[in-house]
Amino acid sequence: MGYQLILLLYVVFGMGKESSKALAGESFYPVQHVTELLMGAERTSVLAKAIYETVGEGDLVVDLGAGSGILSIFAAMAGARKVFAVEINPNSVMVAREMIKRNNLDHKIRLVEGNAFDFLLDEKADVVISETISSICFFEQLIPLMKYAVKNLLKRNGKTIPENVKIMCAPIENEKLFLSSGKNSLPRGVLLPENQFLRTVLGQWQHVERGKILAEPKIIKEIDLKKFREKKVKGTANFKMERGGKLQSFFAFSVIRFSEGTELNPFIKKVHWQPRFFFLENEQLVEKGGEVSFSLEFEPCNPFSLHFSAERI
Repeated sequence: MGYQLILLLYVVFGMGKESSKALAGESFYPVQHVTELLMGAERTSVLAKAIYETVGEGDLVVDLGAGSGILSIFAAMAGARKVFAVEINPNSVMVAREMIKRNNLDHKIRLVEGNAFDFLLDEKADVVISETISSICFFEQLIPLMKYAVKNLLKRNGKTIPENVKIMCAPIENEKLFLSSGKNSLPRGVLLPENQFLRTVLGQWQHVERGKILAEPKIIKEIDLKKFREKKVKGTANFKMERGGKLQSFFAFSVIRFSEGTELNPFIKKVHWQPRFFFLENEQLVEKGGEVSFSLEFEPCNPFSLHFSAERI
């Protein structure tokens, strides 16, 4: 298929010393991180499939947070007449410029270095792409970017990639992780601020695998990225415990639908999107068949807006 192009590793690993020096001290993701995202075969192949299914011949496409430029390249190869690749990270811009040049797509892809929230076009786009995803759209820019794009960049009948986000969560027991988190990691008598952000951490899938999941994941919030207008993400999910244990935290993750029939669930197929853990103030003993409700509320990119709670039903 057309999207199975050869990715040029030396473009990333062959950066000269002068380029590295020029970027030293910048508070952006390093080149190595850009490389890791570029080489994520599972994620990249799914995105490529969605782009080839969505972008039509002659379409105008905008890629917000373009990173290495790989998704812009897919869009150009899918038939777009023009692609605007918008990226603020100079490390990513450096990689994207070489990727575009080496794939002979300078005539189709315009690389724009700057803040995506400042980007405007005279003509509305047919498709807007943004893979600014990491966990549950908490720290990430996906929701605010898509709200901005729908309002300012996208045609009324235009399409977004991704289309939909399902935020999933589940109760879990993981003694080691719980004891190393928040107040449990501090000497006795030391108090944390009341803000709940200090009781959440971006974990790894091994923390899920090494723990005991007390009930299967459920949807706490589903978001249509073209229609979502709310300032905050709010949701509640009720769980019936499938096994007894110590309820110490809930882990959450996103299932992303990029296009109709093209979905990626990191709980099933692991990608770089990691689970976020929400630790309870105190662990609760639960029995099989017991019921617990978990509520979550946050404003994307605002850690101090976070609120979550767990209650027995």
